[in-house]
Amino acid sequence: MGTTYEVWCGRQLVALRNTSGKAGEAALAFLVSEGCRDDEIGRLDEDSVTWRGTIYRGVVLGSEDSSRENVRGWAELVELVA
Repeated sequence: MGTTYEVWCGRQLVALRNTSGKAGEAALAFLVSEGCRDDEIGRLDEDSVTWRGTIYRGVVLGSEDSSRENVRGWAELVELVA
């Protein structure tokens, strides 16, 4: 049985995904399910990916990191993309 992850784009929850992998794989699975090509998706770290300059981040469902007021490291991730 896998872990359920929330997939966030900025402060917006865009999907829930169940995967046996890491949080970044949940974000990747969401983008692929939306029709994004794998060669257009960049891996930022173990929980974040980017597609066309937009950052998608997976977090464990119900964790503190999933709080809209507690989205950690966004400025740091944006610097990686820029």
